[in-house]
Amino acid sequence: MSRVWTTAVNFMALAAWRAANTEAADKKDTWAGGLPPGM
Repeated sequence: MSRVWTTAVNFMALAAWRAANTEAADKKDTWAGGLPPGM
């Protein structure tokens, strides 16, 4: 159960990060692949 929960949390966190990053995409370059470091 914990593994499923962790995956769900990571997915939502990544989705939220990508949404926020999309707004800033016009102002600055993003990381390669659109992912933050460590992902």
